[in-house]
Amino acid sequence: MNELETLLRREARAGNISHLSIAFRGGQFEAVYRGTDDPVYAIGRAPDICDAITKALRDGRKLSQPKPKKAARGRYSDVLG
Repeated sequence: MNELETLLRREARAGNISHLSIAFRGGQFEAVYRGTDDPVYAIGRAPDICDAITKALRDGRKLSQPKPKKAARGRYSDVLG
């Protein structure tokens, strides 16, 4: 489970999120979620959600995939023989 999923699950368990909508507008992500007590929160109040989305997409992985492990590196001359 990645950072975004962890964050969303924690917020949902706490009863803070009942609906989540994510959009890409004007070159940045906008997350709008409706809380159970409060009306609507926008990107300004949920920057951690958008940061997690942006980081996951920048890493080139799907949001539900775990982060891949780094491969061991060898010297260039070792590869050529």
